[in-house]
Amino acid sequence: MKLRLNDGSLRLRLSQSEVNAVINGKVVKESLNFGVNGGYFNYLLLVSSEANEIYATIKSNEIRITVPESQVMDWAKTDMVGLYNQPNNSMTIAIEKDFQCLHQRVGEDETDNYPNPKAKVN
Repeated sequence: MKLRLNDGSLRLRLSQSEVNAVINGKVVKESLNFGVNGGYFNYLLLVSSEANEIYATIKSNEIRITVPESQVMDWAKTDMVGLYNQPNNSMTIAIEKDFQCLHQRVGEDETDNYPNPKAKVN
């Protein structure tokens, strides 16, 4: 799962196996170890049957993004690219499928990413 923070927006991009984990009720979590004094940063995506909209919370060293179960199931099983919300006119939150790049990038394994719909088919 990739996290991007940019100009008032938070975006998660998930691989195929991460989307499958989410629809099977698992929390998808990433950690970044800063290596200094044991510092780390976590970000995670979880599904809630009680949530009415996508929202994010932050506490200490962790960002939690919650998505309603009904939305994530529709998204995962269709060709929809993403789910989006801007709760309380705050930051925009995007949860998207991660597509393979059109040009191969050295050192990046994209075998679990979704096929890019813009890729040429032979």
